[in-house]
Amino acid sequence: MYGQTETSAIATLGRYNDRPGSAGRTIPLADVKLLDDNDRVAAAGQVGEIAVKGPMVFNGYWNLPEDTVHTFRGGWHHTGDMGRF
Repeated sequence: MYGQTETSAIATLGRYNDRPGSAGRTIPLADVKLLDDNDRVAAAGQVGEIAVKGPMVFNGYWNLPEDTVHTFRGGWHHTGDMGRF
């Protein structure tokens, strides 16, 4: 499973034995994509920053408008975490 406090704790889920080492599949209502250093979608097999969108994602950081703007570039929550599809 993968998630953050900012994503209400979960964005992906899967059984460990289905694919050891995987974070599972995206949960219903969530969208997950991986982005390169220029915020473009990373190619399959390439490492990229995990970005999440959906109703479970928070609205922003309390009293930190600049951080909120940076985190929600392009309408996606940029997690700062790296992943690979």
